[in-house]
Amino acid sequence: MTHFARTPFVVAATLMVTPHIAQAEIKAADVWNNMEAYVGAFGGTVTGDQSQTGSGTTFSNMKVTFTLPFGMGSVALAPPDITMREAGDGTVEMEYPSESVYTISADIADAGAFSADIILGFTGMKAVASGEPGDISYEYAAETTTVALGDWSAPDLEELQGFEAIVDGTITGLQGSARITEGDLVQMTSSLSTGKQDIKVTWTGPDGAKGESNTTASGMTSEGTFVMPADGADIMNLAAAIQSGMRLDAKSTMSGYKAEQVQTIPGEGVVEQTNGYENQTTTLSLDESGLKVAGDANAFFARFTLEGMLPVPIQMDGDSATMSLAMPLSGGDAPRPYQLAMALTGMKLSDDVWALFDPSGALPRDPAVVEIDVSGMLRNVVDLLDINTLMATVQGGTIPVEAQSADINAFKLSMAGAEVTASGGVTLDNSDMISYFGMPKPVGEIGVVIKGANGLMDTLVSMGLVSDQDAAGARMGLAMVAKPDPDAGEDVLTSTFTFEEDGSLLANGVKLK
Repeated sequence: MTHFARTPFVVAATLMVTPHIAQAEIKAADVWNNMEAYVGAFGGTVTGDQSQTGSGTTFSNMKVTFTLPFGMGSVALAPPDITMREAGDGTVEMEYPSESVYTISADIADAGAFSADIILGFTGMKAVASGEPGDISYEYAAETTTVALGDWSAPDLEELQGFEAIVDGTITGLQGSARITEGDLVQMTSSLSTGKQDIKVTWTGPDGAKGESNTTASGMTSEGTFVMPADGADIMNLAAAIQSGMRLDAKSTMSGYKAEQVQTIPGEGVVEQTNGYENQTTTLSLDESGLKVAGDANAFFARFTLEGMLPVPIQMDGDSATMSLAMPLSGGDAPRPYQLAMALTGMKLSDDVWALFDPSGALPRDPAVVEIDVSGMLRNVVDLLDINTLMATVQGGTIPVEAQSADINAFKLSMAGAEVTASGGVTLDNSDMISYFGMPKPVGEIGVVIKGANGLMDTLVSMGLVSDQDAAGARMGLAMVAKPDPDAGEDVLTSTFTFEEDGSLLANGVKLK
């Protein structure tokens, strides 16, 4: 029996990506070294035993430990034993127990120790490695995978004493592949797909509170590429790793997602929540150019019921929701582009909710729309992923991010028969933080169009939701900054806000500041 201690991760965490067909023969040791090369950059330490058995090489008693920054403690993962069998055709078969226990433990400063067993069960599990030393591909599949929570303990956390939880999950059609290529940069490209997922969690608290959640999905996919420097990365300074070639590209999809939660609180009642969507896509990239995140979901819905406190369930449905963010992360003198956009379309409240404040149907119930798209240039004073330098900069009173400009590519808010749109742009003077009360001084123009505002106020007054006096004040305020535009239609107000070099602000030529 041989004892080993190196810097890798777990076998299970590395099984995902594009297949690679190679002609060379590999051994169990090549597979283990390949997986170690991929995860060694994360700074963990693994200990355990390996031995030769009749069926191959068995790795047992493994434990992967990571030390947290700032003396916060450590986190560890103990995976199950794994046997690697050389199949004789140049491939290595990887055998897992039909019931595999992964023990997660932590020892956190000022919080104490924690441990929990995650039990994975496999039916029809197959995992095969092929390729050549230093460039190995993995293919795996399981007909059914079950997930359960085993024994757990948190002796130092008083709030968890007497807390009980049960996790029961099933995932069908698990299938994936992975390719790990070694070198100065270690690269893994992965893909994963599943069929139906069904996860149920029930819990009971020491005060008698209890809850249950059921999460289902009809399918999920993910794919991505992760590149890390072979000599590792400092989590407190990922900026240096990115400069050395670290990058991440990932995409995931989920379909038929639904989450239902019921919580009973003694003396207060029962809270029920349901939310979900038909399809959802998320993309993420991180490299020298910066961070890019985007997501979208369609046919989304949410429902909230509070027994004894709300007379009807609060229910909302929507056609689509999108979000995207792109921004630089590296520091320097040169400004770089950024963009932030989001949109919610087709949002509708249920008739029961409308009836609470508008039983006669006086207000238009057209679906609401929220759309925002802003882009421009910004400069980072320091690398945002150099955490120590970033914290020192903030503590020294310097704002680490300076926006240089902001262009409104789209802005729209439409609901209850009224609509506000805006467009335009400004440059931002970060040397003047006085003219606009601690904000950079803007210079430029923004145009605003308001439709249906007077009609909405008339309706709110007739319903008794707004007093005549409050409506008159609102109309007076609008008159100060906007003017009617008959050419654009009935009940349309427009305004052009001009931000001058001297710090003054004008609305349709009238000085406000």
